[in-house]
Amino acid sequence: MNENPPTGQQPEPEKKPSLAEAIGANAKVAQNADGGIDVLSTVGGVRGILETVVPGFVFVLVYALGNQLSWALLSSFSRWTS
Repeated sequence: MNENPPTGQQPEPEKKPSLAEAIGANAKVAQNADGGIDVLSTVGGVRGILETVVPGFVFVLVYALGNQLSWALLSSFSRWTS
């Protein structure tokens, strides 16, 4: 058996992964069965979204109603620290 490629054809060089491929391989991104990105699962589901949005919403609401920064800060942190 001849292991050399036929004349006129070069063996394909080994492809190095790009920086994006290297980072993507190490990322913990959930994928669907069809290979698409499952965004809801990646951000922590409904709980992850609520834990991100609710403290900011509470802060803005309390500060807008009371115009006191200390109460707004305490109210936005108090629910999620227990």
